[in-house]
Amino acid sequence: MTIVCATHFTDSSFGAVKVAAGLARRHRQPLWLVSVLPDRAASDEGQEAVNDALLLEAAALTTEGLDVRTTVLNGPIDRTVSEFCVEKKALLLVIGDTSKNTNRMFAGTLDKFAYGTELPLLVVRDFKPLEAWTNGKAPLKVMLALDHTWSSVVARDWISRLAEYGPLDLVAAHIWWPEDEYARRGISPPPAEEGHASLSKAMQDETANALKALPSNVSCRVHLEMGKGHIGEQLLALAADELVEVLVLGTNPHHGPISLARSVSHDVLMNAPMSVACVPGRLQVPAFSTLTLAMAANQVGALAR
Repeated sequence: MTIVCATHFTDSSFGAVKVAAGLARRHRQPLWLVSVLPDRAASDEGQEAVNDALLLEAAALTTEGLDVRTTVLNGPIDRTVSEFCVEKKALLLVIGDTSKNTNRMFAGTLDKFAYGTELPLLVVRDFKPLEAWTNGKAPLKVMLALDHTWSSVVARDWISRLAEYGPLDLVAAHIWWPEDEYARRGISPPPAEEGHASLSKAMQDETANALKALPSNVSCRVHLEMGKGHIGEQLLALAADELVEVLVLGTNPHHGPISLARSVSHDVLMNAPMSVACVPGRLQVPAFSTLTLAMAANQVGALAR
């Protein structure tokens, strides 16, 4: 297994390379540094220049005892990198922030990576907290966005893998709507004057129970909040309040044009000031963990009531 970092030699890529190297060093995993040239720009001179730049970055990391390999890829950046990751059986794809020059009303490279890759994607915005974490200097402050989708379950399960690199200070956040929750449970809402204290308590307990199987180096708490508008905006506001360093959420494949108006992950990818980890719902998990089974049982039980 390996880690892949796609770089285009910018400041944001510099941070991504540092984080990818720290993760690879932590577990003595091979690190691939890749850069992509579109077919039309794939001249011999261009290939050589990019290859030399990759070798220069790799040489600095190799002196730190890392197994670093490099290659220049050709073609559409998202598809080419994704196929390379599958070929190398990579555990994680790390990239810098490519959204700065993107019209945020349209799907950009980050969206294509998030919706098209077969493995978790880490978009590095501020590398310093991640670097401190991989060096064992501080736990990483993470927010996990939860809902009732399978991709959310997979993202929550992936937290166990993330914790293999170091301790986590995790807040599990769920934006919920009372009407939807009562319907999901097959029960009638109480009179308005009674409020939703009983439902909120049940949800709090269910979520906490589903997180009990996380590793011992994960300090976890639950933050439930009723929906007030757009989920993406509310998640980002909550993450800012919690001083989160990485926001983790599950993603689903999109068939045809990406519906950005309804895409929470697009909002988060484009607007989050912190780093973002996207975990595909189709991620192949070697075996269902007790954590995943517990969440599945909770969902089936809720639907049966």
